[in-house]
Amino acid sequence: MMDLNPSMVDEPTVRRFVELIHTRAAHAINGGDTGVLQLVRIYPADESISVSRYRIGDVEHMTRDAIAFSAAGHNVYIEGRTVRADLRGNKRGDLKDTLWVFALVIDSDSDKGRGWTPTAQASIIVETSPGNAHFWFCLARAVDAAEGKTIGERMRKSAGADQDTGVITQCYRVAGTPNFPSESKRKRGRVSIEPTKILAQSETSLEEALAAFADTDDGNAADTGTDTDTGADGDEADLPPDLLHLIREGVDAGQDRSAAFHSVVARLKKRRWSVEAIAALLEKYPNGIASKYIGRLREEVERSYNKHAVSAKAKKAGQSKTTTSSGPGIASPTLATIRVVAGQLPRIVSETEQALLAAGAPIFIRAGMLVRPVIEKMMAADGRKTMVAKLRPFTVPAMLDWTASAALFERFDARRKRWTTIDPPRAAAEALLAREGLWSIPYVSGVITTPTLRGDGSLLAEKGYDATTGLYLSPGFELPPMPEPTREAAEAGLARLSTLFKECSFPTPLDRSVALSGVLTILVRGSLPTAPMYLIRAHAPGTGKSYIVDVIAAIATGRICPVITAASNEEEIEKRLGSVILSGAALISIDNCTRDLGGEMLCQLAERPLVRIRILGRSEMPECECRTTIFATGNNVGFEGDMVRRGLVCNLDTLSERPELRQFQHEPLCQALENRGPYVAAALTIIRAYLTAGAPQVCSTIGSYTEWSRMARSPLVWLGQPDPVDSVSTARAEDPELNDIRELFTLWGEELNLDERYTTARIIEVASEPIGGNDYNRQPFKELLLRVAGENNGKQVSARRLGWWLRKISGRVEAGYRLGAGRLNQATACFWLSKVRLP
Repeated sequence: MMDLNPSMVDEPTVRRFVELIHTRAAHAINGGDTGVLQLVRIYPADESISVSRYRIGDVEHMTRDAIAFSAAGHNVYIEGRTVRADLRGNKRGDLKDTLWVFALVIDSDSDKGRGWTPTAQASIIVETSPGNAHFWFCLARAVDAAEGKTIGERMRKSAGADQDTGVITQCYRVAGTPNFPSESKRKRGRVSIEPTKILAQSETSLEEALAAFADTDDGNAADTGTDTDTGADGDEADLPPDLLHLIREGVDAGQDRSAAFHSVVARLKKRRWSVEAIAALLEKYPNGIASKYIGRLREEVERSYNKHAVSAKAKKAGQSKTTTSSGPGIASPTLATIRVVAGQLPRIVSETEQALLAAGAPIFIRAGMLVRPVIEKMMAADGRKTMVAKLRPFTVPAMLDWTASAALFERFDARRKRWTTIDPPRAAAEALLAREGLWSIPYVSGVITTPTLRGDGSLLAEKGYDATTGLYLSPGFELPPMPEPTREAAEAGLARLSTLFKECSFPTPLDRSVALSGVLTILVRGSLPTAPMYLIRAHAPGTGKSYIVDVIAAIATGRICPVITAASNEEEIEKRLGSVILSGAALISIDNCTRDLGGEMLCQLAERPLVRIRILGRSEMPECECRTTIFATGNNVGFEGDMVRRGLVCNLDTLSERPELRQFQHEPLCQALENRGPYVAAALTIIRAYLTAGAPQVCSTIGSYTEWSRMARSPLVWLGQPDPVDSVSTARAEDPELNDIRELFTLWGEELNLDERYTTARIIEVASEPIGGNDYNRQPFKELLLRVAGENNGKQVSARRLGWWLRKISGRVEAGYRLGAGRLNQATACFWLSKVRLP
């Protein structure tokens, strides 16, 4: 039996070591699902294993348990990883149970002839017995199990230490706890109980030390070359003073020049400098850190650069998550260094903003907010889902993520007397998001996924932000070769597009022309200040209304159309549309409308280039560019009021009792989704050919839609198609408000005098008077007034409501008559009807 003297446990060292592990784990993982740490105790006599688990930060419980377990005669260990919080029992879990790897350890075991001569500074060094030690290398940012395994294998091959080196599922001794010999060790003659202690501790990260571990894997020459070329030309002026001093002056006598050289290369690579840029910088200072390598500097830089890279095998598997990886949408230029000093928040925020811009981050201004392009799921017709490119406002966590990928943040550590890398300050992210009016970031008008035409007819096909239009073109679609923009090419393009709609049940060629103009409109909507709304309607369900919209969307975006449901009131539809417009989405469809479409919001979206959007949680209503094409579908619905002239109507009629049972020979939606490139090229060729021909005047101008008419209407008329605007005449004839106006003018001429001024009270009185002294009322006139201005459930006419309606329609000219509005005196309004001479 062994002497289990509790005084052998060095309690202060145990606490210090546990605190170090928790601190480094918390810093490396930094949010999200962190998992739990595992404390492992093994009884030397029978080598039975027990496992306890702790959340990161629970230093007290882990320290108390480690001391108690050790005092009871157990060897106590901890791992450099976290595991699933739901892991149970005394099994420590394998690779698949690992959430994060925050440290890798070199097990230097001289007893077995597997000692390691340090070539890099470790984060923590624990002496486990005389001549033996655990060298902890903590990561600045944690990695997953696959990448941790790759790095660990590289360390094990390079170090030549014990086989437990770099094994992410291995547990290592807790400093301050006694090293009790196991049964196998006692058989080899080692019976003494050895104390353990912390020999050294530093803030060095594994990323900085990784250059010291040569990658001994063979057969990766091609990958090495690729990695060497990674990076960009750096700017010496952006480097921190301490790093510049090391480059220019080197190290003092007695210090490890090789380790310092590798550290310099690693720090420059972390800032995404290329091999060529690093070599060129070091060559400028032949008496500096590179003096040892003059004459073979390029080769030494390349060798050190490649040693610092994670294995190319992990990169091929798509598993690389090194600290130099970019955030979403951020390119890989050299990283700026931003030094965080108390009291200098404005400078830090400005430098952060400039670092994001220099990194090419797709960050933009929209409606007084900073936004970024994303791809998200939205509802589509018939309960389906679709992916939509849109703009998402930045949150503070998202901004912290992006700034961490665009710059290195450092704070001066007075105790160690050097600058150390830190995470971006939350205060800087919050201040940057709140800097409305002071940003240098560009404005964005919308996000598109397909090349388009600018207002001058030039092709916008380069991915990214276009300053001319304010559009952001997402990558992913390549436009096929475009034919010369001739009339013949335009006619061929029209024929190609028409094949997609040849089985659709359009009752007239005009309806097909409206659908075709919808294709042209959505492809160039981002360059148009305004565009009309499109209504696809039928008399019965199952006619293919949503299908037509999906085909149009498939050509323009490669996906089916996102939808919102028709709301029962105008305020609700305003909220739903407002969020879509704010997101900069290319199109939206109001699905299955059950009432006529009208209202102020729809009128603004269809006619105004700038609209005010109500943002949830904010009192102000910022202006926002509207570059979204709006569709609607419904049975036996139409436009009403001012929307009549702002919308185009496409009718469908199958002349069938069960339209949903029709059989089709082709699948136009599948054709558009699978091979949309030729259809996009065909549509753009139609427009380009018309513009190349000089944009001849082929139809009358239409107010508010001059640019739309030039790009999406006139090209079709030029090719002999019906004018899509003619569909407005049908909608106008069906407009219930217009019909009320026409009825009023007719009845006014029968019951009242032309050019005579009437108050609302007198109009109501005349409509209610009996004719010829009997009880027969003027029923048609009164019924009209009750319909447009009734109250008390339509039992009487409200003078106030009638006055409001007459003022609203005053100035309108219908059938040669015009309603005028004025005042008899300061307090009394009056109205009159006059005949006008039409031009």
